[in-house]
Amino acid sequence: MEGRCTGLCNVFLEKFTEAAPSALDSTNIVIGTIPLGGDEFIQTIKQDDVVQRI
Repeated sequence: MEGRCTGLCNVFLEKFTEAAPSALDSTNIVIGTIPLGGDEFIQTIKQDDVVQRI
């Protein structure tokens, strides 16, 4: 995933990958899009018990 980003994009990517698990574990509803494929990070999110894909 990092190969697609440079500079500032990598900073946001790092912050997102740190924040996403906390958001999913919170009591808040999180709505987003997720790619069909994906790296290990995306696969982990897809397999999380609290994630509902429609």
